[in-house]
Amino acid sequence: MAPSKRKHAELATPPSSEPPTTNGAGPIEVPFSIEYLPHVGAEPKAKKRKGKSTVDDRTVGKVEPDAVEEGKEIAYLIRPGSLWDSMKKYKNFVVADEQFGVNDYVYINHENIEQGAVLNTEDERKFWIARVLEVRASDPTHVYLRVFWLYWPDELPGGRKDYHGKSELVISNHMEIVDAMTVAGGADVVHWMERDEEEMKGLYWRQTFNYVTQKLSQNLRRQCVCSGFTNPDKLLVKCTNAECARWLHDDCIREDALKKTYIRLIGEIPEEGPNETKKTGRKSGTPRKAAQASTIWKGKFEAKIDSKEGEDTTGKIIITDIREAEPERWEEDMLCLACHERLK
Repeated sequence: MAPSKRKHAELATPPSSEPPTTNGAGPIEVPFSIEYLPHVGAEPKAKKRKGKSTVDDRTVGKVEPDAVEEGKEIAYLIRPGSLWDSMKKYKNFVVADEQFGVNDYVYINHENIEQGAVLNTEDERKFWIARVLEVRASDPTHVYLRVFWLYWPDELPGGRKDYHGKSELVISNHMEIVDAMTVAGGADVVHWMERDEEEMKGLYWRQTFNYVTQKLSQNLRRQCVCSGFTNPDKLLVKCTNAECARWLHDDCIREDALKKTYIRLIGEIPEEGPNETKKTGRKSGTPRKAAQASTIWKGKFEAKIDSKEGEDTTGKIIITDIREAEPERWEEDMLCLACHERLK
């Protein structure tokens, strides 16, 4: 299912800008629409009017650097093109004494939140977030922004994944034109490059969503022996063996410790019976150790990575046996899942 189109709303977030300068009135209906072309240089399809085939008022095909594929361009048209091209182009605009420019990220007010209202971090979800691509105006009451939308992961097909952080956004090439008077303020958004030991604070994006193909990019950095993506809100542990230096997911370290504890104290993880049928389409008789492993020790053992003040690890993992009324706890050395050396 495609994300819903972000429509203009009747809001009262009056900016003043120079250039351009608005008159403080509420936003008006946006008269523009954007049409995507299959490739750069493509011509739009003619539309039939009263039995005749014609191309309505438009600009020639335009291009914009694609937010999804680096080095490529996205081709589009704006209708009515003559009206858009007749307006003066600006590099910046001002909202409530705050100046914004092309390529800035902004909050778009779509819930009638009053200007000047005191907001906390949880209120970020009450706004849409966009990156400004172009600013045009014809007079103080007609100031428009062409934008790329950013989405929260749960707004996209497939929803939020385990690796998506709490403050993570996904940038798209979904382009739209909005009234500048819907801008509620600047959004502090950064592009996370997934560098080693880079701590993320505030809003960020690393993944892209292609609005035309409805595809989410998968070119993220893979970590750990599981080759999975990384949630920056969760702990990553680096192997202290210089010849290895692998980054490991805390979940994988804990699961490995729980598996070893189960085998040592209870026995081998049972395989699936030969006559069982699985919805995954596996043939009867295929072992399913991995499928059972993540749940078989629930209610029996727990594991927690020991840390100093919630930051640096001590190289120890705390195992708790919860099978008895009085749980038993002990410490074990953490081992690298790749080289099996002790993690210090």
